[in-house]
Amino acid sequence: MTLGEYLKIMNDAPSTLDIIIFPEMTLNSMSEAVETPEPKDNISPCDSNNYPADNLVKQISCSAKNHKRYVVVNIVTKAQCPDQDMIENEDPRKCSDRKDGFSYYNTNAVFDRNGTLISRYRKFNLFGESVDKPYKPALVTFETDFGIKFGHFVCFDLMFRYPALEIVRAGG
Repeated sequence: MTLGEYLKIMNDAPSTLDIIIFPEMTLNSMSEAVETPEPKDNISPCDSNNYPADNLVKQISCSAKNHKRYVVVNIVTKAQCPDQDMIENEDPRKCSDRKDGFSYYNTNAVFDRNGTLISRYRKFNLFGESVDKPYKPALVTFETDFGIKFGHFVCFDLMFRYPALEIVRAGG
């Protein structure tokens, strides 16, 4: 799918729809990997000058904001190595062998009704992807303004204790 098709789906969805969740690996590829803000920084890429107008993260953020709905999108992201997660988890591995200085991840990004990136999950249990694997599996959840707490992970993660079963056990 193209970004235009994603935006059309978000535009054409009924106004009563609170959340849209898109499938894995249908929007961009490694060569089109994008950077995302840290969820803890509470940034709306739509309202930030750090993202050019044609950036897919900015456009998804603006669509979430304009349509006042949550959006979960799976994208290939990149982060300057070492990234914040590597530092916080005391990852002893060296940065990837990629010459550009970035780590690449299969990532779920969650935007709230204001276009703010509120949650991010990097796939842990890879299935043939040529992206980097986080050092530790993360149990990632987000809460909505309509009273539902969601846990999220990506595809093959469903087959493993971490994160899928542990999210369920934790009530996510």
